[in-house]
Amino acid sequence: MAAASEDRQPIVDRRERETSWHIGGGAIPLEQKVKFLLARRIWRTAWNCFKHPYSPQGREKFKRIVISVMQGKTEQSAEIARLFHDMIYAEHSRYELVPTQHVVQRQAWILNFLRDEPSVGGEFKKWIRKMLERYPEA
Repeated sequence: MAAASEDRQPIVDRRERETSWHIGGGAIPLEQKVKFLLARRIWRTAWNCFKHPYSPQGREKFKRIVISVMQGKTEQSAEIARLFHDMIYAEHSRYELVPTQHVVQRQAWILNFLRDEPSVGGEFKKWIRKMLERYPEA
């Protein structure tokens, strides 16, 4: 506590404290950490759908995820859009030289979803294109 003023009210010296977290080697602000964790949560939830065979229940769950994902307008959302783009259009070379059985199964799963949900699937593809145009480096 600093010195008191003439009217005997204490003067408190408060300093802004910036909390940082570490993701991938460097310190980042808490706000970015929260955005990162939310984007990762969405992606992991979607990924969990692909662990099970395609079914009506899985399709409905994934539909809710897709609708939620399409609300995103940030760079983290663009990274998710890139992952789905690569999955839909079989651009494996970013991650693997030869597609594994899991990659092929995920692609078949999402293509079945797009076939069975043409209205949501069409909007999803438009959202992916828009995000990749806005953030081409994602």
